[in-house]
Amino acid sequence: MASYEFSYAPTNRAMCKGKCKEKIAKGAVRLGVSTEAGGHTMTQYRCLPCVTDKQIENICNAVGSLDQVNGFDGLGDEDQAAVLAKAEGGDQPAGKAKAKGKAAAKATAAAAKAEGKAKAKAKAKVEKEEDDKEKMQAPDRAAFDEALAKIQEVIDGYQKEQAAFAEKIKARSGGKDEFFAQKAELRAQ
Repeated sequence: MASYEFSYAPTNRAMCKGKCKEKIAKGAVRLGVSTEAGGHTMTQYRCLPCVTDKQIENICNAVGSLDQVNGFDGLGDEDQAAVLAKAEGGDQPAGKAKAKGKAAAKATAAAAKAEGKAKAKAKAKVEKEEDDKEKMQAPDRAAFDEALAKIQEVIDGYQKEQAAFAEKIKARSGGKDEFFAQKAELRAQ
């Protein structure tokens, strides 16, 4: 058995399964018809202008009346009136429903844009407050160069000491070659 539900389209991705076969605009009233098939629930949506008189008759037979369909209470007063007018045979033009959905989408976009501007202003205010705070002073270049020169003097002293030790080691290891030469001669005899 099918179940029925009225709702507003949360996005504009669902395709109308009715006559128009177009995407249902975000914020537009839609009728969802859910059926069970093979253990899975499948829901097909139709925009309000594409709901047929036969479907309205089937809904009324199954539920009693359109105002007893799930989600009817969640619709706005104008949209409830449009649904009930559809039951009485009054058709709402498809363009009007889509225009209403587009208007709702534009209003949502405008609200998001306004929120973004407010956030940008708040961020600019915080940055300005940070600019007003005391900042760390720039380092003194002369003092830095003086400290660097002292450190370089110490390094140069260590390098001179290392060079002196290297010469001492080289002088002491010079007799090593002579020793091995004499040793080779003695073995040869």
